[in-house]
Amino acid sequence: MNEDLINLHHHETPFLVIPEVAKSYEVQAWASGEWITVASDSMNRTRKKIHTLGKPVRTDRIRTVVKETNGGERAEVIEIRIYE
Repeated sequence: MNEDLINLHHHETPFLVIPEVAKSYEVQAWASGEWITVASDSMNRTRKKIHTLGKPVRTDRIRTVVKETNGGERAEVIEIRIYE
């Protein structure tokens, strides 16, 4: 379904928001022996989302927990980047 969206910005799709986009999610980091939420959104409608943390978090693993999509049966997370 998303093949028309990749590098073909001039094409129109039948939906206003891509159904596979994670609408509600949490980004979690493993810290002090437990998963803590470091960023989240409950009304996301965009493919690219940037979160800036209020303070640094020391971790050796992260995960994204998708709670809801914008209508799709599955969520698609293509890439996560973390910068110091």
